[in-house]
Amino acid sequence: MDPIPLAVTAEFGFAFQDGTSKRITVQSGLFRDTFNVRASSVSIPMTLSARFMPNVGTWVFPYVEGVIGYTLYSATYSVTQQRVEEVRSNSDDRSDGAWTYGFGAGASIKIADFVSLPNTLQRTLIDVRMRYLYGSAVEVSNVELMINDLDPMNSSYVFRTASVSASDNVYFSVCLTFQF
Repeated sequence: MDPIPLAVTAEFGFAFQDGTSKRITVQSGLFRDTFNVRASSVSIPMTLSARFMPNVGTWVFPYVEGVIGYTLYSATYSVTQQRVEEVRSNSDDRSDGAWTYGFGAGASIKIADFVSLPNTLQRTLIDVRMRYLYGSAVEVSNVELMINDLDPMNSSYVFRTASVSASDNVYFSVCLTFQF
């Protein structure tokens, strides 16, 4: 909002917490079966923020921000068996979400300006930031995987779920930012 040092942002991201992946090949008679076994946990923050972001020397933009949003927490288990053209699969997942709010600080450094006359300016920047987000209560799950190498379709898994009364998170990120 030049010349006012205020910016409004919308973001969508991924934070991977844990994962296990294994590929197993088993000879069964004349056929060779390939099994892909996978377990993973991810959080997906979706946020809106308002930033006080002054322009220092036209290429550095330090800022402080207030943030609100929603974070989805998901854990997934899947196993896939492939024999020639036949495919069998099994999967399971758990997910929950939490409302979040917080604050952050960072700096954006300009890489390029794209000017379209008479009055359009777009920028590409490298953004380095840290955020502290307070979150509401949530059920967070993680998948524990026990792979049966002799019969991977019968591998076992357990979802460990914990009730968290406050799902607070600290995020540090380095990313590309596009201003328009």
